[in-house]
Amino acid sequence: MIYDSLTDGFEELHGPGIALGVDETWEYEANRKVGLQKGQIIFLGTDGIHESRSLQGTMFGKTPVLNVIRSHAGLSAKEILDEIYAELEKFRMGAPIEDDITGIVAKIDR
Repeated sequence: MIYDSLTDGFEELHGPGIALGVDETWEYEANRKVGLQKGQIIFLGTDGIHESRSLQGTMFGKTPVLNVIRSHAGLSAKEILDEIYAELEKFRMGAPIEDDITGIVAKIDR
């Protein structure tokens, strides 16, 4: 996802291919995103974030991640990622982790 605070909009990144690690013989193609602007925020995350469940079995989903990015856009990339993880932990309330939880936040500064 790319968040643009000037338009308060999100753009989902898409590309050809399959998930990493599914087929060791798969040949991946390079993808490129052009037109990035200063202040935009890029978030990449594994499905383990969105598919994490609460003790009641409810899935976390993408919306809470987007809300954290939007409401903390003025923070550093590390602080935004920390806020995403904190929100996820609060949501899970101690529910077991069933998949890897990996995220990356990058802020465009040029």
